[in-house]
Amino acid sequence: MREYLFRPGASVPLAPGPAEDEMLAAVAGSNMGHVEVTYRPPCDDAGWQAKLRASLDDGGVNINTVHAPFGAPVDISSEDADVRATGIAVVEASIRYAAGIGADIVVVHGSMEPIAPDDRDTREELARGSLLGLAARAGDAGLRVAVELLPRTCLGNTPEGLRSLLDGIPPEQAGFCLDTNHLTPPWMSAVRADSERERELLDGLGGDLVYPSLLPGVVRSLADRLITLHVSDYNGIDERHWLPFRGVVDWAAFANALADVGFSGAFVYETRFPADGMAGLLAEALTNFDDILDAARAAPAA
Repeated sequence: MREYLFRPGASVPLAPGPAEDEMLAAVAGSNMGHVEVTYRPPCDDAGWQAKLRASLDDGGVNINTVHAPFGAPVDISSEDADVRATGIAVVEASIRYAAGIGADIVVVHGSMEPIAPDDRDTREELARGSLLGLAARAGDAGLRVAVELLPRTCLGNTPEGLRSLLDGIPPEQAGFCLDTNHLTPPWMSAVRADSERERELLDGLGGDLVYPSLLPGVVRSLADRLITLHVSDYNGIDERHWLPFRGVVDWAAFANALADVGFSGAFVYETRFPADGMAGLLAEALTNFDDILDAARAAPAA
């Protein structure tokens, strides 16, 4: 009989601001086992960090991950040395924040996009050099870096690409973050949907594509260094961050693959948890998690 050792979590926008007390109360009272938070410069405030830790400790919520900022100008693979240095500095600040609030892991993006095929080897080498230093800093702080599986033409958009980024970096310093809605065709970089009609057309095509069916195999291929997840559903073509069962992912197969490899980390929902209505959305995610396990247990044996 399979054991499902992973426990639910949520990526939530906890940060200093007008809604901080409302959000902290929602998370602390949610029965969610884990959370992911994102670093922002206001989070450097020692008073905020103490408040965050105390509130979540009272609710029995583990801070599983800090997500380092991403997007311009944060790119640890950039060929522009100044841009790359900015990206490294931002991830270093995220590591300090994670250490200050007692988190376990810092999630990092290997690059921005798009990346042309002729530039890929150079960008990968630069990203690997950045990660080598960042992972060492994380290790010194008692943390690990999790490099995220990214979509389209980003670095680390395949299991093989992720492994290449961590080549030479010890497992105790770094591992993988598998995002379930990031298995996408590289051509999506050229045809990102700009209108609701385009989005509807793409959503209708997803069931005909192979990418979502690859997820169980990706779990198995990354299992030895898989340390956290970003969980959401999508149309099979481009990321959507939907609640599971809205899109095309086979959640029973995914959960059973996690059980088969003994994954015991956090099953972090990366859907939408705005301050307004956060408590209800967290409760919905917990119900959804139970539905996934029910589907997994009911699935025919392979």
